[in-house]
Amino acid sequence: MYEMTDAVISLIAGIYLYLVAIGKIQSKIEANMLIKLSSFIKILSIVLIVYGLISLGIFYK
Repeated sequence: MYEMTDAVISLIAGIYLYLVAIGKIQSKIEANMLIKLSSFIKILSIVLIVYGLISLGIFYK
């Protein structure tokens, strides 16, 4: 049960970070700092999404 909760939280966090990085959601991070960190935030969000999918067992057969 905890693994499923962890996976869902990872998916939500990854999607949220990606939306912040592309500018769809306003963030409290200053604009110039967000531009500097956008590539790192995108990579981190993709890692979180993949981790969430693996934890849910999407890739397991």
